[in-house]
Amino acid sequence: MKSDKSSVQYTDWVCAGALVSKLYIVTAAACLEDVQYLYAVAGYTVLVEYENINTDLCTKNYKRKVVYTCVPKAYEFNYANVEKWSAIDIGVAKVDSEFNFDKGACSFRPQSIGINYDPKYQAAGVDAIVLGWGHKSIWKRVR
Repeated sequence: MKSDKSSVQYTDWVCAGALVSKLYIVTAAACLEDVQYLYAVAGYTVLVEYENINTDLCTKNYKRKVVYTCVPKAYEFNYANVEKWSAIDIGVAKVDSEFNFDKGACSFRPQSIGINYDPKYQAAGVDAIVLGWGHKSIWKRVR
C-alpha cells in the first residue's frame, strides 16, 4: 500500500509478495522502485482504499511500514522498455516490526515460505526462476 507522502499517486496500487520471514517480503522490484513510503499487510484478502487504511480494523492494526528495499543493481524501471525491467523484476522489502505467525490476523494467519539456503544455490552464475502475476498489456495507471 502506498502512503499519502508518496510523490507518485496510483489508483488501486497493490502488489503481492511472499513472506520469507517475519520481517522480509519478496515481491516485484516494480512494486518497490517508483513509490516511496510503503506499507505491507499480511493475512488479509480485502482490498482497502488508502483513505481507509487507518479506519479499517485490519489495516489499522496489522499494517507494517516498509523501512528498507533492495533490488538488483542492473534493474532500471522504465515503462517504455518492459522487456528489460521485467526480466529482473524482483526485490526484497523489510518492514519495521515483525508479522505475527502465531495467531490469526484478519482473513488468515500469515506464514512464511521456505527458502533453500544451500550455498550451492547462492553461487554466482546459478539461474533461478521466479514466478509472479501481472497484466499483459496494462501495468499501473497513474491518476
